[in-house]
Amino acid sequence: MLATACTAADSPAPATAWTEVRLPRGFRPALLAAGPGDTVLVASDGHVSGRPGPRLLDVDGGDVHELPVSPASYYGRRVVWHGIAAADERLFAIGGRSGGAHGMTRWTAWSGSAPDGLREDVQDFETFGGPSSGGIVGIVTPAGGPPLLVGSRVSDEGSGLDVAIWEYGDRTWLRRPSSGPLAASDGAQPAAHGASVRGRGVVIAGSVTTFRDGVRTRPAIWTSPTDDGPWTRTLLPADGDDPAEAGSVACDPEGGCLIGGYAGDHLAAWRLSASGGVTVAGPPAVPAGPAPVRVATSHAAGRFAVAVSDPAGGGQVLVEESGRWTRLGLPSAAVISVAQTTDSLWLVAACPDGACLWRHVE
Repeated sequence: MLATACTAADSPAPATAWTEVRLPRGFRPALLAAGPGDTVLVASDGHVSGRPGPRLLDVDGGDVHELPVSPASYYGRRVVWHGIAAADERLFAIGGRSGGAHGMTRWTAWSGSAPDGLREDVQDFETFGGPSSGGIVGIVTPAGGPPLLVGSRVSDEGSGLDVAIWEYGDRTWLRRPSSGPLAASDGAQPAAHGASVRGRGVVIAGSVTTFRDGVRTRPAIWTSPTDDGPWTRTLLPADGDDPAEAGSVACDPEGGCLIGGYAGDHLAAWRLSASGGVTVAGPPAVPAGPAPVRVATSHAAGRFAVAVSDPAGGGQVLVEESGRWTRLGLPSAAVISVAQTTDSLWLVAACPDGACLWRHVE
């Protein structure tokens, strides 16, 4: 699968390399995440009516196991999954559903384990900001530290949206103060779009908008050596004055990371080395649509998958390893979610029944 580098004009690998995974009756996959060991978690959103409710599968190779999901609130039964993270056998998840008089996202938090499934941990309405919320973009489980949620929240000083971090403890999420590189100011507005564990630390992908010489949005990352900081902001290289953002990041077991986003109307990617250096990853010239770029990695060091939507509503999946890019043929043009295990690439894509799960064995 990784034999040759690719450009935008290269012929993709044949779509017949994908095998559809048979799922339980009525299950509609919506989100993939790395599970315990070398498994992949597959989540199904709750219906807007509350029936059916959310569901969760743990897929180990060709074996599919359904895990219990126990909502405890109106919005928990209707959850749209935004992120799931595993720490050994423990599981943590975050989701939301728009509702109420103002259509705000009602966030729901979950915890559990691989054998026992997920149960909703009901939080106070203001936990994730209430009217001050700027959204949640990722959930991570750093080695040796508590699970963390990453998102945005209106600055306590009223300067805009800070990059916000919440810490888990005893089924409750508490927001940490945002300061230094995470804080908004009158001259620079940060925005978080994705996050990944990097050993004992965290990498947050996003952008910074400045106003000194007109409005300019540049891609950026925030890194910390531990779950508790200290945080460093790094602006990523970007040519020209076109808006550019980092949308997603994934890190391998050795601390190397691939960051995916866009510059203008095309895919952009950057590499963060284990030593902390940042370079342009040189992806093919691929149009990037309005949906977020998604990056996934596996237990194998240095191999990443990047899913990109295009302006026409289709999509592409590219694999990057050691600086070489390969574009895969897809069973469906509309890519919804992507994940990797050691020997397989997993894809949720549109199909006649709504969405299907596909596996590409390397």
